[in-house]
Amino acid sequence: MSSAIGPQPHSVYGFPADSLRRYADAASPADVHHPHMRRSTYAVWWTEGQGPRHAGKLELGRLHALLAGNGGGRIALPLDEIVSIDYAHGELRLARREAATLRIGSLDAPGALLELTDLLGQFARSSRFSAV
Repeated sequence: MSSAIGPQPHSVYGFPADSLRRYADAASPADVHHPHMRRSTYAVWWTEGQGPRHAGKLELGRLHALLAGNGGGRIALPLDEIVSIDYAHGELRLARREAATLRIGSLDAPGALLELTDLLGQFARSSRFSAV
């Protein structure tokens, strides 16, 4: 003695179930963010020339990088001032036109410094300055 109010859902799952939507209500991340937006902040240490080591963050913008950290350490680095990029032994070296070389190391997740190196290298190739 079974009475149903409506049609029974088709069961391929072993129990009555309706199909779920294929997509979530929210837009996918690709639809939400501009394609040029990338991670832009990294936890790093750095030294300028023979100066003291600073710890803080590197914020990467479209035209500059800003290093800000402890002990008043702060450097605004226009990306077009970088003349070479060298990554070796877990350290990034940025040679600049008018200033001492910057040595940068990661305090962030594994691979973060390589990601930063790649982003700077992309800028280098698009700006036609030498990337080592």
